[in-house]
Amino acid sequence: MTPSLKILMTTDIGNNKWDYTNVLAQSILSLQKAQILFVSTGRSYEPKQIDYAEVINSDISVKWENNFHKFKANNERFGEFIDEVAKDFQPNIMHLNHYCNNIKTPVTKILTTHGDALNNIKWTSFNMHYQPYKQYIQSCLNNSDRIVATTKVLAKNLLSSYDIDKQINLIYNGIQCEAYNGEKTGMVLLASSKSLLKKHNLDMILRILQRLPDDMKIYVIGSKPEWLRLPEKLEFLGNLSNDELKKYYDKASIYLALSSWDIFNMNTFYAACSGCALLACDSPIFKEIWGDSAHFFDMNNSDNFMRNLNNLLENKLLLEKVTQSCKNKALSTYSLKRMGYEYLNLYKKASSDEKIVSKKSEIKEDIFIQ
Repeated sequence: MTPSLKILMTTDIGNNKWDYTNVLAQSILSLQKAQILFVSTGRSYEPKQIDYAEVINSDISVKWENNFHKFKANNERFGEFIDEVAKDFQPNIMHLNHYCNNIKTPVTKILTTHGDALNNIKWTSFNMHYQPYKQYIQSCLNNSDRIVATTKVLAKNLLSSYDIDKQINLIYNGIQCEAYNGEKTGMVLLASSKSLLKKHNLDMILRILQRLPDDMKIYVIGSKPEWLRLPEKLEFLGNLSNDELKKYYDKASIYLALSSWDIFNMNTFYAACSGCALLACDSPIFKEIWGDSAHFFDMNNSDNFMRNLNNLLENKLLLEKVTQSCKNKALSTYSLKRMGYEYLNLYKKASSDEKIVSKKSEIKEDIFIQ
């Protein structure tokens, strides 16, 4: 018997959208019978990765381009590809995680914005070179039936940067993770290569490496460019799945959250559940997500970073307090069940064509009771 809920969801195996959509699919399927089809961009699919959803991959690379005409053409090609796939699949929900304004399939469209349009001032500036991008994104927002933002920071940026004529639904990301209560051996730090390799962060890490204890190791999630020569103390793990990363989360005592614009927060959630204290830069998104739980440093001040890191390394009681606080926050607030419930609730409201009268400034947050 075919499930009544059929979701076509766009994803990208090459970046964090893959983790996000996999977690979302699992959360939905844990609550309701559904059929989910991933339509992915730009990278060949390996069937071993999942067994709970079908994946159709396109060879279209959908990413930000300095050439607007190329950017627009690639997104519109992907939109046409989605329409072709939808003819056979016949979804009743289309969950878009990309900006395509030319999808013609007559079905309810949910657009999760993820911050791609907002993580660089140029996309929303008044510089005439970037106005075509802004106008294109505006048309994508207009053509969606519902808009989702994954943090209040993103939602407010949307409202201030675009002409939003519908309610923005705030749905925080979540994960399925069992708390790790084992012993940590030695002092291991963990970080993401995407944020660490940014020049400012890399310079800061290289300056403090000589001041760290000899037995301290820094594992870096992701790959290192072949041309880059770095100290052996920085060990790059490559592009591993979260299941493969679990043993490193379990080893690490501190997770260095260095990104000023982490729109997914998946790595920090897994790290916190595994008993890592979070040392995070004081970006608005991390402040919103973690509140008083994490230990924060001034992202523009390497001395401040080193002082806060030393505080965690040298003060066992402080390290234990931050570790437990982050774990409690992740397990209580950013659960898989809560995420699935809120998206299913949104799908139901959107499919029933529920009319919502709202002011432009309204941000809607579902209240989920565990």
